[in-house]
Amino acid sequence: MKTKKQNSTYKEINSIIYNFLQDYEEELDPETIVLIFSDFIFYNGYMKLKYPNDIRNTSSFIETCSTKNINYYNSYLIPVFTQICNTPIHLREEVYSSKLFEGIPFISENIFNIIEYDSVYIDNEYLIKLCKILENNLEDFDLGYLFENLMTLVKEDDEDTSKRKVTGSFYTPKEIISYMVEESLINSILANISNIDIEKLNKLIKDNINTFNDEESDQIIQFLSNIKILEPSNGTGSFSLHMLNILYKMILSLEGDKQTYKDLMYSRYNGYDHIVKLLNNKRNYKLFILQNSLFSAEILYSSNYINTLRHYLYLSDCDIFPNLNFNFITANTLIDFNIPSESLNSILKDPEAIHIRKNIAYLNILYFFKCENSLNFNEYYSIALQDLMKVYSKYLKSYELNQIFSWKPFNMTESCAYFNKDFMFYLR
Repeated sequence: MKTKKQNSTYKEINSIIYNFLQDYEEELDPETIVLIFSDFIFYNGYMKLKYPNDIRNTSSFIETCSTKNINYYNSYLIPVFTQICNTPIHLREEVYSSKLFEGIPFISENIFNIIEYDSVYIDNEYLIKLCKILENNLEDFDLGYLFENLMTLVKEDDEDTSKRKVTGSFYTPKEIISYMVEESLINSILANISNIDIEKLNKLIKDNINTFNDEESDQIIQFLSNIKILEPSNGTGSFSLHMLNILYKMILSLEGDKQTYKDLMYSRYNGYDHIVKLLNNKRNYKLFILQNSLFSAEILYSSNYINTLRHYLYLSDCDIFPNLNFNFITANTLIDFNIPSESLNSILKDPEAIHIRKNIAYLNILYFFKCENSLNFNEYYSIALQDLMKVYSKYLKSYELNQIFSWKPFNMTESCAYFNKDFMFYLR
C-alpha cells in the first residue's frame, strides 16, 4: 500500500507539471510533456543510483545554471537524450566528450528518438522544484504509479475525461502483483516438475530461502532457464518487473556457490563472445532472464515507454542496457490475425520460413545484447523480413501479408492493430 508520504510526493509532482502546462503560453501536447518530465525523473534516478555524489543532478546545480543564465533543459537535458543516451560512446560527437557529459551511458538508439524535446522550453524553476522533491523521496519512488497518476492531466476530446480513465490506466497494488507473480510461478513449477516440496517452494519464492538439495535446485534452474512468460496487457510494467526480480533472486538462491545457470546460458550462447563475457558478473543474469523469458504487449505507447524506463532503472547495475523492442511491444492484444488457421499453420511449418525466422531470432539476440553488428540491425532485419514475405506470399493474399508485416517494432509510438505471439515473439 502507498504511504501518506508517497501520496503527498506524487501530488506535489503532479502539481508542478500541471502548473507548467497552465503557465506555458503555447498549446502543448500534455502526453508529450508528461513523458519529458518522466525522462528527467528516470535520468535523475539512474544517475543518483550510479553516481550518488554527482552534482549534475542536484537542484543546486540547476540553481547555479540559473545564476549564469543557462537553461538546464536546453543546454544539458536535450543533449543527454538526443545525442548521448541514444548514441554509442565511440560514435558521439567530440563536443559531448567533455566532463559535463562524462559517465552517461549508451541506453538505446530506439527510445529517446520518439520525443521532440526541442518543441518545448522548460524553465529551470520547474526542474529545481522537481529535483528537490526527488532528492528527499527517491527511495519510495514508483515511476509507473507516478505516470499513471500524471495521465489525469492528459484529456481526451471531452475535456472532463482523462486519458487515464478512458484507457483504464489504473495502479495495481503491489500486494496483488506479488500474489499474481508468486502463485503463477508456484503453479507452473508444480505442474512441470514432479515431487517438489510445496513448503520448500513457498520458502524459496516468498522468502528467498533455498532449502532444496543440489539436484532439486539444478532441476528448478533448468526449468526456469526455459520458462516463457507473456503479459498481454502490461501497462507500465509492474508485473514483468516484479517477475524479473523474483526470477533473478530465485536463480541466485538456487545456484549458490555453483554456476549452474551460468553453464546453461554459456551453452545456449556459445559462440557469442560478447554475450558470454557478461556471465562473469552475476548481476547480468537479469539480462539473460529478460531476453529468454519475459515478453509483454501494451496498446498505449506511452505506457510501454514508461515500462521500458522502469526496467532500465532496475538494470542500472548491469554492464549494458539491452534493446527491448522485441520483448516489450506496442500492440492491440485483443485482435489476432484475420488469417485462416490452415494458411497460418502452413507458413509456420514451411522449412524456408522456419530457417528465416531462426535467422531473425539470431538477429534479435545480437540486437538485445548490443553486439557490434547490431548497429546495422534495422538493415539486416528489413532484408530478412523481405525474404520472409516472399515465402509467406505462397500461402497468403496481399491484404493478409500487409496485415502481418504492418508491425513496426522500431517505432514504439505506432500501436500495431493486431497481436500474435507466434509471429512477434516466436513463442509457439
